[in-house]
This record gives sequence, C-alpha cells and structure tokens, in this order.
Amino acid sequence: MSTDISIETMSVAEKVRLLESVWESLCAHPGDVQSLAWHREVLEARRRRLEDGRATVSAWADAKAPVGIHEIALRYHRFPAKRFPFCIDYTLSGGMLVVDAVIDARRDPLRIRRRLR
Repeated sequence: MSTDISIETMSVAEKVRLLESVWESLCAHPGDVQSLAWHREVLEARRRRLEDGRATVSAWADAKAPVGIHEIALRYHRFPAKRFPFCIDYTLSGGMLVVDAVIDARRDPLRIRRRLR
C-alpha cells in the first residue's frame, strides 16, 4: 500500500490521529515488529524505574493532549491535569516536550511563582 501524505500541512490533531492509526496497525500484528537491542534496554530501564517507584505512568489520553497550545505562565506552558487540582508546566525545546514541574494549584500563587523562577 502506498499513501502520499503531506505531513507539513497537517494540524497537530491530524498528526496525532495518523500516529494512532499507525500504532493500531502495528499492534494488530505484534509478532511482525522486531524490537532493536537498544530499545529493549531503554524499556528495561524504564520498567525498573517503575518498579522502584522512581517513575509513574500516564494515560495515553493525557499524554497525547495537544502540546504547545496551553496558556503560558512564567515562560511555561500550563496543562491542567485531569486530576484536579494539578497542572503540568512544560516547555518545548528542540522539538521535545520537557516537563518542568507538576504544580498543586491549591497552593499560594506567590509560592508557585517563586518555585518556578
């Protein structure tokens, strides 16, 4: 199958839908996908961090939310998490999303500002 797609003209939402379609297609036949050695090592390290409690996971619905479009507060994009009252402050750097802080929005705004400076 050959499909010509102009990715540069797609919106972020269209790109996410395309990625989801590709992922679903790959998941339909998992035996056809071979993992590279370095990828297996990265996944193993992540699994260990989860088991040790040094990392957590997020629902895909939260992770795929459009990035870069949230309000900007003190140079950070602020994404309101689904679990109120938390917000995720992030920056975009070199095409990567960097989570800078997870904020408890119930706290004093002055304290939050001091922490983020």
